[in-house]
Amino acid sequence: MSEAINPEYGNIRSVDLHQSQIKLDVFVDQSIIEIFVNEGQFTLSARFALNEITSIVFEGKVHGKYYAMRAIHYEGREI
Repeated sequence: MSEAINPEYGNIRSVDLHQSQIKLDVFVDQSIIEIFVNEGQFTLSARFALNEITSIVFEGKVHGKYYAMRAIHYEGREI
């Protein structure tokens, strides 16, 4: 289960797109989601407190690839 960090900003992010082809780059970790639409034409982000990632939902016809991200280790510390 997750909990919004700033609930006054809401939990839904959206943009109006009038294109048939849309490219999304989505990055998620344990406290933030960043979505870049069409190489940065639009960007959406949100912070949250998360116990575990259970799902991300996209509406409409979507095709994509999933890449797992790993932590970066710097001088013996995980960042």
